[in-house]
Amino acid sequence: MCRLPLLSRLPKRCGSGAMAHLLCLGHNVRMARRAQHASSFSAFERDFLTRYKSLDASQREAVDALAGPVVVVAGPGTGKTHTLTLRIANIIRATYAPPSAILALTFSDAAAREMRARLIGLIGPSGYEPTITTFHGFAGKILQEFGQRVEVADELAQYEIVEAFVESEEGRAIAGGSEHSRQGAIQDLLELFHGLKREGWSPQAYRAWIAEERARVPEQFAYKRPRKGQEGNITKEGERYLERLNRAEVAACVYARYEAELARRGLVDFEGVIAQAIALLEEDPTALQTLRERYLSVLIDEFQDTNPLQLTLAQILLGDEPRPEVFVVGDPEQAIYRFQGAASGTLELVCKMWGARRVVLGANYRSRPEILHRAGALLRAGGEAHWVHNLTPRAREELLPGWGDAVRVVEAQTKDDEARFVAEEIAGLQKKGVALREIAVLARKHDQLSAVARELSELGVPHQLVGRGVVPQREPAVRLFYALLQAIADPRREGAWAQALQGPWVPGRAEERLWAGERIADLLAGKGEKLPAGVSNNVWKALGEWVLKMRAVAEEASARPAEEVVIRAARESDFLGWAAREPVVYHAFEVLLEDVRAAQGPEGGVPILREALARLERRARGGIRREGAPLLSGDVVRLMTVHFAKGQEFDAVFLVGASASVWEEGSAREGGRFLLPPVVRGAFEGQTKEGRRADERRLFFVGLTRARRGIAVSYPLRVPENEKPLEPSVFVQDLAQAGVRVETLSRAPLAAVVSLPKRHKRFAEWVRERFFATPLSVTALNNYLDDPWLYLVRSLLRLPEGREPHLAYGTALDQAVEAFLRAQGEGEEMDEEALVRAFTKAWDAQEPALWFGQEVAERYAGQAREVLPAWARKRGGWAREVGLRPKRRFADVAFALSSGETLWLKGEVDAWFSPQAGEVVVVDIKSGAPGNSEFREDYERQLLFYKLLWERESGGRERVHRGVLEHIAPGRGGIVSKELALADEAVARLESAIAQMAQEIKEGAPWLTPPRLPRRVGDGAAAIAQTIYRDLRAG
Repeated sequence: MCRLPLLSRLPKRCGSGAMAHLLCLGHNVRMARRAQHASSFSAFERDFLTRYKSLDASQREAVDALAGPVVVVAGPGTGKTHTLTLRIANIIRATYAPPSAILALTFSDAAAREMRARLIGLIGPSGYEPTITTFHGFAGKILQEFGQRVEVADELAQYEIVEAFVESEEGRAIAGGSEHSRQGAIQDLLELFHGLKREGWSPQAYRAWIAEERARVPEQFAYKRPRKGQEGNITKEGERYLERLNRAEVAACVYARYEAELARRGLVDFEGVIAQAIALLEEDPTALQTLRERYLSVLIDEFQDTNPLQLTLAQILLGDEPRPEVFVVGDPEQAIYRFQGAASGTLELVCKMWGARRVVLGANYRSRPEILHRAGALLRAGGEAHWVHNLTPRAREELLPGWGDAVRVVEAQTKDDEARFVAEEIAGLQKKGVALREIAVLARKHDQLSAVARELSELGVPHQLVGRGVVPQREPAVRLFYALLQAIADPRREGAWAQALQGPWVPGRAEERLWAGERIADLLAGKGEKLPAGVSNNVWKALGEWVLKMRAVAEEASARPAEEVVIRAARESDFLGWAAREPVVYHAFEVLLEDVRAAQGPEGGVPILREALARLERRARGGIRREGAPLLSGDVVRLMTVHFAKGQEFDAVFLVGASASVWEEGSAREGGRFLLPPVVRGAFEGQTKEGRRADERRLFFVGLTRARRGIAVSYPLRVPENEKPLEPSVFVQDLAQAGVRVETLSRAPLAAVVSLPKRHKRFAEWVRERFFATPLSVTALNNYLDDPWLYLVRSLLRLPEGREPHLAYGTALDQAVEAFLRAQGEGEEMDEEALVRAFTKAWDAQEPALWFGQEVAERYAGQAREVLPAWARKRGGWAREVGLRPKRRFADVAFALSSGETLWLKGEVDAWFSPQAGEVVVVDIKSGAPGNSEFREDYERQLLFYKLLWERESGGRERVHRGVLEHIAPGRGGIVSKELALADEAVARLESAIAQMAQEIKEGAPWLTPPRLPRRVGDGAAAIAQTIYRDLRAG
């Protein structure tokens, strides 16, 4: 696009022919500039030419392509940003165009900041003049310039608008009665609204499409051959489609209410900013002409990740020019935002629509050749045609010290073994001279990084979790300070006061603060007649003064802004001074403070602390995560998702958790409860199984190509809490087929014992630290109640044991039933053959013939072919009738001990349903026969544990009064459902058992008695327990 307000002799609307005029005039303009700013222009010219000479042929071609349209296909490490910046500089030096006539649109604010900084470094203060921003930022500028006030609704405001409907009587019809199902419905509705908006669909258009679909149902789903009593009827598939249309009709009503409420509050959502800007430009030709004449050249970065709404804005701005002045840069192999509505084939679209010139940057200056070859093999294994088939390696990076190959694949027994390996490798690289800031740990999901962060903390390696999903309270020290804020907001919460006392910035030694926490009521009341054992008078007095200071802060908390109270509490509690010496903790505190600042009410206004904390807890409950805080300066390891790492590079990269359940199944949405029109659904290739797999492959490719000198891809074989085996991702298998050797972490059992403390006191302290640092599962609790030594070897040491066929079979059976329930939840039917196929896939993935022998593998496969169809026939109707839903995972559910300490619980419910609002029934699926009484007590404890988790996480809003044991076993009476009443009194006994376990471990009592492990435990584990016990006796 070329607009020429300064040269009236050129036509008002001009394409690339006008750029030729500009190039002819460029010489005279440069001469005039040199005369006016001789010294600065000369420096710019010299600097530009120096950098220009360093470019390769394809980069020069892109920089010299001043007449558009131009498409630059830029693979990873090809110098894309450098080329784009020099192209902007070349427009300024080679044409008459002033810097303010250039518009550069980027995908993220970070990319805009980087481009701006590079441009300023090249051309000086003039680098501030071009408009360099995101699509949303540009749309906001348009609205602001042309008189439309815009306030963007944050995610919480959007969430609360939809939540108000879902919690109504009408909303429960589509959301279900449970808290979890309501949260899922809110997320599904918001995804639906955003997806429709990105495609330009209003509530009225969506409702009209639903009406058209409803009118077609009688014909589309009529029985093909009329049977007796079926004339005029529709098939069961048609009935299910009508049900989905009914839900869509309700969703369309909610969509209209959502839009109306945003308008009432004077808000627009993220997509609404661009939609409103498009509407303004379509309705105001003067505004559109102003922008077209202002911007002589438009550049768009990361074009492969633009969505239809953004493309529409670009097309309106560029107008009807046959060959507009547009320069787009992208890489189809790095299109990783389809789940956010990014359109497919955008680069091809530009080439076809405007006959754009194509320039391919094919030389990689980042990664070692081995990394590029393996990454290319990964893409070729996907069977897709790519524009960039092979990147030419130009980097001269050395191999990481101690590494035999630049690409490693590492197989670990458990995720904790994997995390320990990564942390130890990083510590080793640090000792060999690799800067920590040049090391990154990447994962598909943010919560996969916590185990690595914990291991890095134990080794004293500075690190930072960055990106969306960062929860500052996960930092233990900040979690204790957050407890103090909860106590200040509500001084009646004795448990919060007792927990806040445990901060290392509070007076006294750790054990003194612990004992004082047990007498928190006396401390709050200022009593000191009888001191707790082990606490000196001076410490008790100092703690009393500390509590008085904090209560003074609490007295003013309801009259002061939340941010002011947080800062005062941090300063007067001495947390701030302590945190200043701990960079990672201080940064987490800054993130928390920013969260508090952002926690204003739905109608605006400055919140007090109680309101701010309540809104933070609402954000957490809704799964709403704030954008990531800025990176820590200094030498620290970065932990982030692969999405967040896009555009960054590091010497060493560790890609963790490369399991099939995360990389191939984790991206699938559980929703599917609302229908999308085909034209909208077509924009989301990621909603099909094949599309999701292709998206995930590209994302894995992006992860690999962040590395300069080396990358280690790792995956665990099992989840230790329930011994479930895991399958490596198909992308890992592709790397292995490309010649990458798979390393297996060897864990010699006796080697693990050697490193343990040999004296009872220190050993007990070691166990106590690990106990409180590791979330407790019901499996770990059952192990402890069987024998504390079983808990030690299985749940803490997590020593490898031989694979058991019945455990592998149970896992495959569980995955098949999960697939069955997910299909039902999406309004589809999985027949008996498909159910068996789902089992076969999960069973074969574990290579049973290799581990257990062909005969055992076939016996279990035959068993599944018998029991699964029988279960579907007998119980499938019940599952559909009650709305049985698969899987509910809990992580970090707080369990406060009387000592003031907090124990964290976790667990996974196999299936569940909600018979009415506020009530949930949990279901545990068992592959064993119901007559087996050996584990009956453990089974009941599992259901009680799920009740405890569910009711605590929901804050008591949902109650669990019943649990179901769903047995799927062969033989007569093997398929049976047993319902158990889950009484509050039984949960109270379970809580007492957990508290007793914590007390015994704190005291170190279990390790004074010899191990008596159950017979089912392997000889290796029993021998290890005996060895530890003998060492402790001898020590």
